[in-house]
Amino acid sequence: MSTIELMRERLEGALQNPAAGRRQLARWLVEKDLPPRSGDEEPYTWVLRGLAAIDDYAPAECKLATWTAELIDEEPEGKRSQPDGDQYLHNLLRLAAALASPDELWEPLLRMYERRQLAGEYNNLNHRSSLLVALAKNQADTRLRDVWLRMAQGEQNSFLGGTRDDGLWALLYVPDTDKGRGYPDLTAVGEALSSQIIENSSERSNGTRQLVREACSRLLRLYPNQEYDLLKGFIEVADRNSWPKRATTALPTLFLNDRQDPNGYYAWRYYVEFLEAAFAVRADIVKKMCRDSIWKVRFSEPSSTGFSTVRNTLERVRQMSPLESERGLLGDLSHSLLELEHRSNSELASNLRRGRLRLLQRVVVIAEDRSTSKKIADALKASLPRPEIQELTPQSLVRHFSSREAAMPDIIVLGALAPQVMSEFPKLHCFFPNQATVIRLVKHRRSSEAELKGSPVHGASTILVTSAREAALRASAICGF
Repeated sequence: MSTIELMRERLEGALQNPAAGRRQLARWLVEKDLPPRSGDEEPYTWVLRGLAAIDDYAPAECKLATWTAELIDEEPEGKRSQPDGDQYLHNLLRLAAALASPDELWEPLLRMYERRQLAGEYNNLNHRSSLLVALAKNQADTRLRDVWLRMAQGEQNSFLGGTRDDGLWALLYVPDTDKGRGYPDLTAVGEALSSQIIENSSERSNGTRQLVREACSRLLRLYPNQEYDLLKGFIEVADRNSWPKRATTALPTLFLNDRQDPNGYYAWRYYVEFLEAAFAVRADIVKKMCRDSIWKVRFSEPSSTGFSTVRNTLERVRQMSPLESERGLLGDLSHSLLELEHRSNSELASNLRRGRLRLLQRVVVIAEDRSTSKKIADALKASLPRPEIQELTPQSLVRHFSSREAAMPDIIVLGALAPQVMSEFPKLHCFFPNQATVIRLVKHRRSSEAELKGSPVHGASTILVTSAREAALRASAICGF
C-alpha cells in the first residue's frame, strides 16, 4: 500500500472518531503517527494528500477545516516555546491556507490577527507571512480590504508586513461589497493595479504588461464562472482609472462581444479600423473608452467569411507579443497579417492587404542625402496616422534588405537617385514586384516615364511624383486615408 493510501486510511479513521480527530490532526502536524515516507516535505502536505484520496471529499474537507479552526482558536502562537512549537504553528497556518474554507477558518484567523501575538519563524519562513497567506485565501467579507489595498500601494502593514505584490494578490480574494462571495472586488483590484502601473511608469519599468496579464489571469482562474463579467470589468477598470495604452493593450481580450447586442463589441480601435478597411464592415462608435484606445461599437454584417478567423488571429498575436509599446504591437500584427496574406486565397489576401495598410504603414525612404530623406519623412509623418519610417542611403539599402530581421515595406519612396544607384535595384527584385508600391521622386515626370520602361523597377507598382508633399499625398491615398 502506498504512503498516500496509508494516509487516507488514517484520516478516514480519524474522521470516524470526531472526539479524538482534532488531537490526532495536531499530532500529524508535528510528524507524529504519519505513515513512513521519504523526503523532507512538511506534514501538512501529507494530510492534504490523504484528504485528496478520500472518495467523499467535501464533508471530509469541511471537518478537517473545522478541526483546523479549533486548533487556531487554542492560541498556538502563545505556545511556541513548547517542543515542536514553531513547526506546529507553521504547518497549521499552511494547512489553513491550502484548505481555503472561509466558512470555518475566516473568523479564527481574524482573531489570531487581532491578538497580535504571533512572532517567530520556522525554517526561515516567517509565521506572520504564513498568516498573511492564510487570511488572504479564507476571506469571507471585506474587513481586510483596506489593509490589502494600502499594502498594494506600497504601505507595509505594521503587523503582517507584506509587499506590493502580496497586497495585490490578497485583494484578488476579497469578495465584492455588493455581490458577495464568488465575485471579486474589481474596484479595489483596479485601484491597486493603477497604483503599481503609475509606479512602473515613474521607474521607467517595462513590467506593466506582465503585471496586468498576471493579475487578470489569476482572477480568471479564481472565478471561472464569471469570465464574461471579468473580461468586461477589466475594460471598465482600465477606462475608469485612465490606464496608459501599454497597460490597456495587456488586457486578456480587446475584442469582446456585448451580451446585450449581437453586433455590439468592445474593441481596440486599431481592430475596428483594420476590419472596416479589410472587410467593408461599418462600425458605429457608441462610446470611446480607455483614452480612446478601446471603442464600444456596433458592426454591420461583414462581407467576407474571413472576418471571424482574422479577428481571432489578431487577438492571438497581440496576447502573445512581449512588446510593451503600442507601435511594437502594431508592428507584430502587421508582420503576422503579411504572413497570413501569403497563405490566403487571392480575395482574402487582397482584403488583408487593405486592412494591413490601414493598421500600420511601413515606409522605406531611400535618398542620397539626409536633407532630402528628412523632407520626405516629415511630409509622410504629417499625412499618415501611424507611419513606421526607415530612412536609408543607397549604400545601406542592399545590406538592410538582405538582413533576415528586415521588415517588408509597404511603400518605398525613392529620392532623386543617380542612374548608377538605380542599377543596384535588381538585387531587391523579390521585394518590389508584389509586396511594395514604389513612389519615385523625379524632376520631370514625362522624361522619367520614358526612362522607367525597361528599368529595374519596371513591373512593380511605381508612381512618379515631383515633390515630397506629392509623395506623402500619394502614400496617404494608397493607405486609404
